[in-house]
Amino acid sequence: MDDETFRLSVRAPSLPIPRRRSRFSVDLLIHRADELSVNLDRVAAKLHADADKVARTPSIMPTAGWLTSQFSLSRFHPILHKYLPHLGIDVAAPYGTTVVAPAAGTVIRADWCWRSTTAMAS
Repeated sequence: MDDETFRLSVRAPSLPIPRRRSRFSVDLLIHRADELSVNLDRVAAKLHADADKVARTPSIMPTAGWLTSQFSLSRFHPILHKYLPHLGIDVAAPYGTTVVAPAAGTVIRADWCWRSTTAMAS
């Protein structure tokens, strides 16, 4: 069957006749797939390496309360009366309110004073 007969009998006249793909284009596709696979492996390795950092990133408030102070590079310290970085948040809540860990970590210090309870984690 010649090309014209094939085109008229199988395909609509406006569609091109399918041609054999060259080996060159298949090789390019395989090469590109290999590159993408390597890149995907690199991304997966990076995500696994950063899994601990992601687990330590807070995603919720630690309790149902009011945010009274947030992260700041220069906050006026209420006790020391000078400007210092504030590397955490302060949450006010009624006595007895449940507090949950908002992220993975280890408690490195827990204090209590007449005004509040403080917990620091790393």
